[in-house]
Amino acid sequence: KNNLQNVYNYGFSKDVHKFMSISSCMIGKLGALTTNECLIKYLPILVPFKPPYHELWNMKFLDKEGVIKVIDGYKNLPDGIDELVNNPSLLEELKQNMEKLRKKDAAKDMASFIKDKVNG
Repeated sequence: KNNLQNVYNYGFSKDVHKFMSISSCMIGKLGALTTNECLIKYLPILVPFKPPYHELWNMKFLDKEGVIKVIDGYKNLPDGIDELVNNPSLLEELKQNMEKLRKKDAAKDMASFIKDKVNG
């Protein structure tokens, strides 16, 4: 509807982290690594399909926390994109909810926990 000119599909890339840094949102599934990287980069995720069973609980949790936008199928994806384009406050709300959900020092805390367990 908005005739967006800055939407690209690059296919496979080794520079995903660079694309994520310049993006407004990500469209895709909720794998653990993708979800983690999106949280780190405050990159809201549009989920246009029901995820595999092992990711379903991630989707339910993240949706409840307000950090993703679930869309009912690919056919509704343009409407989901339009909603974010036409309502920047919704995109900002998703980012603010990410800030509340994130654990700032999670990797450091986990490394310390493992180190303490290994050292007895």
